Formats: sequence, structure tokens, C-alpha cells
Amino acid sequence: MSKPVRQDRFFIVGCGRSGTTLLKTILSSHPEIYVCPETFFFRSVRPRLHSAPDTPEAVASAWWLADAGLSSDKLKPLIEARKNQGKPLECATLAAILDFHAAAHPNMIIGEKTPDHVNHLDAIRDCFSGAKIVQIMRDPRAVLASYRKVKVGSNAVADIASEWASGTSTLENWAARSDFLPIRYEDLVTDPESTLRDICVFLGVDFSLDMLNFHTRETDGFSQEQTHHANTRRALFTDSIEAWKKQLPRRDVALLEWALGTMMVRHGYELKGEKIHFGRIRMAASRVGGILHKAFVRFPRQRWKALRASRRLRREVQGK
Repeated sequence: MSKPVRQDRFFIVGCGRSGTTLLKTILSSHPEIYVCPETFFFRSVRPRLHSAPDTPEAVASAWWLADAGLSSDKLKPLIEARKNQGKPLECATLAAILDFHAAAHPNMIIGEKTPDHVNHLDAIRDCFSGAKIVQIMRDPRAVLASYRKVKVGSNAVADIASEWASGTSTLENWAARSDFLPIRYEDLVTDPESTLRDICVFLGVDFSLDMLNFHTRETDGFSQEQTHHANTRRALFTDSIEAWKKQLPRRDVALLEWALGTMMVRHGYELKGEKIHFGRIRMAASRVGGILHKAFVRFPRQRWKALRASRRLRREVQGK
């Protein structure tokens, strides 16, 4: 007799490099929770739905979904089942992706973690009326320092300031809701048990010490191409909280604080108080730098990563 498939869904969101992957990894170590790999649904999957005649094939062609085991044959009946429940195509497709993971992990709460989904909470609420949201926040100076150590995302102050401000505005607008739980990266790494107990209460599961041993897991939990998640193989460490003080130039700290200072103070982040001149001009220059970095570094890097991943997946299929 097959095990029942739970319909509980929750989403982990936040500014990139805020600890969303760390939280995903920790929670997936709980015996009743499974957080699936990033879907990048709204940014990278949704556009495919209206530009291809075969929706399941178009969705399954995304290498990160194929890497998670999804195929058009597996996805098609799940999408149809959701559409038969009256869900529009976009909701049916996202629900079907999560249903695929739920079937593989019966009797478990299913979560999804894509940082960018912090900008799409209303759409998520429309698709999943009972879903819960966990948003993690981190000092934007630490976020910038973290971005500059990995080969993903932007390294421009203007981009990080915009991303952090947008996510924090969402947090402030949603904070009072009973289906929304804001947490801080700093609390997660300095007082993990207390923070995780709060999350477990929010999700409706008992606390499990297994979560504190997340770094001893048997599998990585991320693809070969996602080496920027490698730190989740380590036990929790706190030196990342203030490492930005040695890693960031003073001018970048000053510009971030110029742009975000009021909001940072409101959320308990003490300002270093670096002086800055011509803030608007410096921010405009940073925006231009971000545009150039995206065009000549990020985009080619993403294309190369997708190509490497697709080639690897083909080799794996051929080797079976």
C-alpha cells in the first residue's frame, strides 16, 4: 500500500547569498521535511510556458529540473491533474513540479527554495492558498561580500542594494501575517537550535536534532555545477557574519550604507558610518558597472554552466 502524499507546501525566499541554501539544507535533514532543488520558476520557467507548444517538454528541458529527475513524461500527467482541479497553466505547472517531489517523498512536508521568489509572494499565494513562507534576512554588506566570492549573481553595489531593499520591503509588508515567518541569518548561525525550533513550530513539525548534523549528509543536495553551495558541507560557522569588514573596500561599505542605511538600522544592523561624497553619481556608476558585468560576465557564465550541465546529463542518460 502506497504512503499518503501530504499537500503541505512552504517556500524559502530571501535576497541571494542570505543563507537560503543553508536553511534549505538544514531543514531537509529533518525526517519530515524535504526541500526540493531550486525551480527558478518565475524567472526562468514561467517564460517557457507561453513560448512553446509543448509545455511539459519546454519545462523539463530546463537543465536544473532535468537534473532533479523531472521529464516531460513524468510532468505531463501531473500538470493535467492540476489543470483539472481548475488551476491556470502557471499554477498547475509549479504545483506539478512540487507534486513530483512529493510523490518521491511521501508523508513529508514539501518546501521549495528559490531566493528570487521573494518578489512573487502574491503569485505564490494565488497558487497555494495554504502555503507558508519563510524569509531569511542577512546584513547587506555580508551579502555583497558573499556574492564577490562566488561565480553567480552580480558584484555591483547598486544591484545588491536594489535586491536587498526589494526583499526587505516584502518582509516588512508581510511580517504581520500568520503564514509568514521572517528569520535572520545571524540568528541561524549563532543560535541555530532556537531559530530552528521556531521554524518547526511554524511548519507544524517536532524539532529534530538531525537538522544540526546537516553537514554529515550522504549527498551534496546540489548539482556539480552549483559549487557556490559548497559551504553547506561545513558545520555552522559564524565568521561569515563580520567577514565583510575585511573583504569589502570602504567606499563600497559607504555606498551600501548611503543607499540602505535607514532600512538597515530599522532591522538592527549597525552602520559603520563611512563617509561618502557624490552618492548619487557613485550609485549611477555602479548601475552601469552592473549592466556591463551582466552582459559580459554573468550571461556568458550562465550559458557555459547550462551547456556543461546539459552535456553531463546527456552522458549520464547514455551511460544507463
